[in-house]
Amino acid sequence: MSFNFPKDGDVVCFRSFPKPNLPGNNDGWNFGVNPKDDGSFLYNAGQGPFGQWTVVKKSETDYCFKGVQGTDRDNKGGGKAWHLGVSQQGQVIHNAGQGPLGTFKVVGHPSGKVSLMVIHGLEKKNKAGTNGWHITVTPEGNVYGDGADSEYSHFEIVYKSEKGEKPEKAEKAEKSEKSEKGEKGEKNQNKEGKEKKEKGEKGEKSGKEGAEEKGGIKPEELLKRISEPTPRLTIVREPSKKVECSLDVNFSCNNEVEQWLVIAPAPPPILPSQIVTSATLTVKNPHNKTVVATGEIGKLQSSHPIFTSSFEGAKGLKHGIDVCYSVNAQLYSTKLVAYNEPGSVPIANPITPAERNYHIMQTSLINYGDPIVTEFIRNNRLYPNHLSMSQLSITDHQGYPAMSPIGGKVESGLGFESAIGYAYRVF
Repeated sequence: MSFNFPKDGDVVCFRSFPKPNLPGNNDGWNFGVNPKDDGSFLYNAGQGPFGQWTVVKKSETDYCFKGVQGTDRDNKGGGKAWHLGVSQQGQVIHNAGQGPLGTFKVVGHPSGKVSLMVIHGLEKKNKAGTNGWHITVTPEGNVYGDGADSEYSHFEIVYKSEKGEKPEKAEKAEKSEKSEKGEKGEKNQNKEGKEKKEKGEKGEKSGKEGAEEKGGIKPEELLKRISEPTPRLTIVREPSKKVECSLDVNFSCNNEVEQWLVIAPAPPPILPSQIVTSATLTVKNPHNKTVVATGEIGKLQSSHPIFTSSFEGAKGLKHGIDVCYSVNAQLYSTKLVAYNEPGSVPIANPITPAERNYHIMQTSLINYGDPIVTEFIRNNRLYPNHLSMSQLSITDHQGYPAMSPIGGKVESGLGFESAIGYAYRVF
C-alpha cells in the first residue's frame, strides 16, 4: 500500500486502534481535544470535531496539526489556536503552537500508516534508547510523546475533507450524487408503501397478542421465570500483567544546600488489584548522573510507610539533585463468573489482618480509633450486620446487638449480610 502525504488545509483524524471510543461509537481511538476549561488531550476521541485536525504544511515532510476545537484559544507558542504537540518532558499536549513543540516529521510506511516525530526530539533518546521521539499509544491507553518506532507509533490517517480537488472531479461527484439521490427517492417511495402494509399487518397481530396477554407477560412465562434457579456466581482473582513505573524529578535552588532530606510516600504493599514487588528511591548527581544516595522505607508515628533519604550537599549537589522513584507491581484482574461445580459456592477470601490494619490506619484526614468516629459508625450502622441464629436479631460486626450498648457476644450466627444487602441499606 502506498502512502500519500496530506495536503495543506486537509482535515484529518489519526486513528490508532479500532476500539469503541469516548463517544461510544466504532470510529476507533483517535487523537482528540476536549475543549472544556483549559482543554485536554484525548487518545480515544471519535472522528467528530473533537478528533479532527487541520493540516498546516510547513515543508515537504514537516507539518503542524491545528485542532478543529480551540481555534480561538491561546497556545504555548504565544499565538492563537491549539495544535498537536509534545512537551520538552515527552508528554503529548493539545495546546502547542507552530514552533518546535508542535512541528512534526511525518514518516510514511508501506502499510499506508504514518509516524509522527516531533522536531525537537529527533536527536533525543526515546524509551527504547534510540534516537527520535515518536507519538505512541498502547492498547492499554498509555500515551507517550517520547516513544520508539513500533507498531504502536503507526497511525492511520482518516481524511474528513480534502483541499485542491480538480473542478471536473468535483462536477462528476456532484452529478453522481444527484443521480444517486434520484434513484434513492424512487426506491424510498416503493419501500414506504411496503412498510405501511407490513405495519398494518403487524399492528393487527400485536393487538390480538395484547388482548390475549392482557397487556403483560403470560402467566406461564412469569411462573417459568420465577422458578428458574438463581445463578451461582463466584469471584475469581488472577494475575493480569506486570508493570514498571518510574518518575524522574529534578530539584534545584539558587542558594547553596548543606544538607538534603528527601521524603516521599512509599506505595501500599498490597491492594486488591495489585501487589508491589519492588520500590526504590534513588538520588543522583544532576551533572554526571552518579548515584549519591538511596531511600529507606520507614514510617513516622501513626503514618503510612514513607521513603526517606538524608545526605550532605557535597560538590555538585549544592544547587540541585535528580530523584528517581521506581515501582514494579503485579496487577490482578477480578471477575464475577458462573460457578458450575457441584457443592457450595466457595466464599471469597476475606482481606488479611495486615491489609485491614493498613486501610484503617490513622491519617491526617481520619482516625478510626477516635471515639467520635466509632460512635458515628455505630449510630448510623455503617458496618455489615450479623444475623444471630438463636435470636434471629441483627448484631454488629463485633457480634453485639446493633442498636444497644455493648453487651454479650453472640456465639453462633447465620453470617454477615451480603455485600449487595449492605450496599442497599447504607447507600
